[in-house]
Amino acid sequence: MYIKTFNQPDSFALASLEKVKLNKNLELYFPFLTRSKQGLPRYRLHELDQHFANSDRENTYRVCFSPVTVMLRAPARDFSDYLMDKVDLCLGQETVKRLPCANYYRLPAWCLRLFGLMPTIAEIQAKINELEALRKANPFNRKEFLGCVINKDNVFFAQGSIKVFKFMAGIDPYLKHLPLKFAGNFGRNDLRLQEQYQGDKIAYLQNFTFNLCPEFINLHSVVSENIAICLEAGCIPVYWGDIDEDLAYFNPKAMLLYQVNKRTEISQQFREILVNPDKFIQENIFQPQAATLIYKNIYAPIIAKIEKDLDIDLLDSKQFVIDRRVDDEGLSAFVDSDFIAEYKARKEN
Repeated sequence: MYIKTFNQPDSFALASLEKVKLNKNLELYFPFLTRSKQGLPRYRLHELDQHFANSDRENTYRVCFSPVTVMLRAPARDFSDYLMDKVDLCLGQETVKRLPCANYYRLPAWCLRLFGLMPTIAEIQAKINELEALRKANPFNRKEFLGCVINKDNVFFAQGSIKVFKFMAGIDPYLKHLPLKFAGNFGRNDLRLQEQYQGDKIAYLQNFTFNLCPEFINLHSVVSENIAICLEAGCIPVYWGDIDEDLAYFNPKAMLLYQVNKRTEISQQFREILVNPDKFIQENIFQPQAATLIYKNIYAPIIAKIEKDLDIDLLDSKQFVIDRRVDDEGLSAFVDSDFIAEYKARKEN
């Protein structure tokens, strides 16, 4: 078995795949990379077409990480549809209602960053516990108020989402005295991200209590790695985007969700948090059954698809042991019998 990638982003790690043993070669496609990077060549459509024609299709399993279709520009717009017909499994950030194809599954970028491609429930729970511990370390003890590392505020459906927040904070009698630091290309007023932290966003954001982390789009349940970076830095998310589908896993009371057309609500939310920070910090980032639900709703369907396609068993039998123990934080990590039945039904169908 070999693993070959096409247009691999430099941020993508293959570590989680090294423990997976397939009975075919594995090829991963990333059609959204628009330019070549050192050691990571950009394959164009005609080059991939030639590869498809010459490759051993029978002994190769192809997976495509689809871009967000509504954000594509030509010729990349054709790239996604093209590969969806050429690959066995297509993974993307958009809700499956947006792309109702038999081989398309939603894998949010925040999940991919935090948990990898094929985590166990125990691994998801361990990462959740790690993030909860960062929160309990209390970001209110940090010296700086709010940081932002977003590069643009004028693309797609996020037009002005940062400007509106910045304008509101500048006129609010309570917030205008609290400095906002922008280290990305948008409104940069802080050079430390590059000069002191060599581009390490997590290390930079660890200076701040809050992280302003809006999306480029607030449609189709697209939740990027922005919120994952925020949580890994131990910050409180100040978030704008279409996160509703993922509120089955995230606790909305643990973050500040804002809308650009409700500026007074943003001010009120900040005041309530800052007046009683101890109460706010007691809210867990994730819902009590988050690890099980993330696995059940996001990863299990993908794994079931791969197992059915390749006629293999990827999961250790321990995944199906009903474990009703609850850890010290009260976060349950059990798999119930309904989940087992649902999983087996997916494989059979």
